[in-house]
Amino acid sequence: MVEPLPEVSITPKTVTVPPNAQINFLASVSVTDNRAVTWRVLETSGGGTITAAADGSGQYTAPATPG
Repeated sequence: MVEPLPEVSITPKTVTVPPNAQINFLASVSVTDNRAVTWRVLETSGGGTITAAADGSGQYTAPATPG
């Protein structure tokens, strides 16, 4: 039997974050008992940061320079 792959949904799906502002993202994992997520920011330069919370959310802080 082939088990389905976990599905991860991120809320909000799209958002514009002003420089130095913060926003919370929430990850929902289905089709598995393992609900853990790892948050990571992939930006080309001067990127923001994301901090994981115990409830599975991630708080993103935008960089000082837009882009």
